[in-house]
Amino acid sequence: MPQFIPIDDPFAVNAQTGQPLPQAQQQTYEQLQAAGGLEPNAQPGSSRFPLAGVEGNQAQPGQFYVDQQGLVKQQAPIAYGMGFDPMQKNDWPEDMARAGGAGIMQGGDMALGAVGDVGQMRNDAQRFANDKGGQGPLEMLRGSNNPLLANIADSVIGAQEAASLVNPLEAIFRNAPNSQELGQERQRALGADYQPQTTAGEYARTIGQFAPAAALPGGLASRVGRAVVPGAMSESAGQLTEGQPYEGAARMAGGLLGGGMTELAAGIRPPPQTMIRDALAQVSPEQMQAAGQLMNTARQQGVQLTLAEAVQQVTDGASGMGRLQRVVEGTRAGGERFAPMMAQRPGQVSQAANNVFDQIAPPRSDPSMIGQEAQMAAQGGLDRVRQQINAQAGPSYDNLAGQIIPEAEYAQLASNPAYQQSLANLRGNPILNEAVGTRPDADLSVVNEVVKRLDRNAEASRVTPQNPTGDNQLAAAYGGARSQADALASGLSGDWRQARDTVASGRQMFLDPLEAGPVGSMARTQDVRAQAGRLYPANPLEGASGETRQAAQILGEINPQVVPDLTRQHLAGVFNEATQNLQAGPNQWGGAKFASTVAGNPEQRAALLAGIEALPKGGDKAKQLSDLLQVLEATGKREAQGSKTAYNAEDLRTLGSAGAAGEATKAIASGPATFRKIGEELERFQLGRNANRISDILMSDPELAMAFAAKARQHNTVTGALAAALQGREGN
Repeated sequence: MPQFIPIDDPFAVNAQTGQPLPQAQQQTYEQLQAAGGLEPNAQPGSSRFPLAGVEGNQAQPGQFYVDQQGLVKQQAPIAYGMGFDPMQKNDWPEDMARAGGAGIMQGGDMALGAVGDVGQMRNDAQRFANDKGGQGPLEMLRGSNNPLLANIADSVIGAQEAASLVNPLEAIFRNAPNSQELGQERQRALGADYQPQTTAGEYARTIGQFAPAAALPGGLASRVGRAVVPGAMSESAGQLTEGQPYEGAARMAGGLLGGGMTELAAGIRPPPQTMIRDALAQVSPEQMQAAGQLMNTARQQGVQLTLAEAVQQVTDGASGMGRLQRVVEGTRAGGERFAPMMAQRPGQVSQAANNVFDQIAPPRSDPSMIGQEAQMAAQGGLDRVRQQINAQAGPSYDNLAGQIIPEAEYAQLASNPAYQQSLANLRGNPILNEAVGTRPDADLSVVNEVVKRLDRNAEASRVTPQNPTGDNQLAAAYGGARSQADALASGLSGDWRQARDTVASGRQMFLDPLEAGPVGSMARTQDVRAQAGRLYPANPLEGASGETRQAAQILGEINPQVVPDLTRQHLAGVFNEATQNLQAGPNQWGGAKFASTVAGNPEQRAALLAGIEALPKGGDKAKQLSDLLQVLEATGKREAQGSKTAYNAEDLRTLGSAGAAGEATKAIASGPATFRKIGEELERFQLGRNANRISDILMSDPELAMAFAAKARQHNTVTGALAAALQGREGN
């Protein structure tokens, strides 16, 4: 078989002149075919140059090919490859320019021939399988003794065969020219590629081969970097391994490593978007909109919420955003981003809370007087209710005048010492006696006044926390005399019975509940904290909000400033206790603790808001407090560090990933010892970069959250909304 060897000096040939090659290098098609130098199916003018002895059946510069006339000719450089002498060492700028141009041409061949190259690789794999008896890996598994492996292989092969019948790409892969064929055609038309003469030229050619990557989206620096960095690293790897069997592999590894580094530097990394997308997978568009509104509310109050905190608040912790923020905050880069924001939080929370407290009531310079004022208001409220009840019974009491108890029956009542003393007190006090004047002692109107004195004396004598020196025996004596008088009068007079029934009913329905509730408790003490705690109980009974609302209304009618002052003292006291400094400094979770302490369960929150709603313009004030509580609760959705170790490890691996290109880069870098340090640095760099990017998103302004909600209305899923919002955000 003839040997087709490239000529030693292709630059000595000038095909532009049209000068034929030496006759010795021209053999007719028939002569070569007869000599066995051509493939059996070779035809004159064939674009694939099916020439025996030429790798890939394609002619290279300096090799032979069959022209349209059937002549075998030598492929020689023309056009840009002719007309000058080999470059001198000091002519490296021109060498770089020419070599770079040739490299760009070659890069175009590789880009345009990518589809054909894929098809060629597939064909090569099939030929390899045929050389091995027609059995590729799947065919070998198909004949395995393991039924499971055999069934899997059979299913895959069947799917491939079915796909080949309906896949329109089959014809494209089968017929598309590969990069080598395109390069041959281009060189036949334009001439052989220029060969660099200096090391700088070799770098320029390799960088030019990566030039098509600059067509990918990105800024100018990113586009240029996609060609320069991988090209330079590929050529460097080739220079270091020149002449070695693994030179080609080294060049490929260098190019991949450089390409991955370029993408890392360009910041086109999917992990941040992917992690946020996954964390928001179960969040609805409506919840995203609510999160944005909450962030806006917080900003109006002077508190900066993170997106994670807002989403966790509106979803009751049902998203993965809290976990994401905890992991990012736990990294060095993320922690440095979050630290300044969180350091400002205690001050922001304090200012926001005091602004709301000021709307309820201004701070007092004499807070100790609040307890006395509240007690007086409570007692005044109870007295007013008593007066209203007595007013209802008034007509019946008025009818008692002139109704006389028989002398024998009255004598028995008058012999009771407690009754005698109370009657004497009534008659001896001109002011009290004025109501009955000179009516006889047995008159029922006089008996009624004595019974009132007996009630008061019994109450005043009873031992209570406020009256520890009382005498229960004396109280019982007064109570016994009162019962004796009531029984005697009730048996004699219908008016007496009617009046007593009216009073009893009024007390049962109105006075007794008040005395047992907040108003009665406040009437018995001047302790401000005890009064506030009774108005706003820490663990209220179900329905306690109704008692608080009623008490606030009654107290407000007596003294409008009492309830606002008590409410301010209650809120401020709980806030100061909840937000006190920790050992490490200001308490960044103090606002959340306050919200939990002051309104931690539905009944407690309802009672608190009910008392405020009873104030003047109470609806607006209650709304302000409710908004504040929601914002402060959201600050508590920030997860503390040092927990969920297994999740931390998994999430940190994801956070340090760099997408397909970056991971390929790190995989390459982790192999050879020369690149291992680069891989470690890339890992640290990417972890910090991803943490910074997620931090920026989580700490962004509320408009980003609102963008998510707006995009969600245009997408079927929150994932699509998030991706679109992020894309729009990063495109600005």
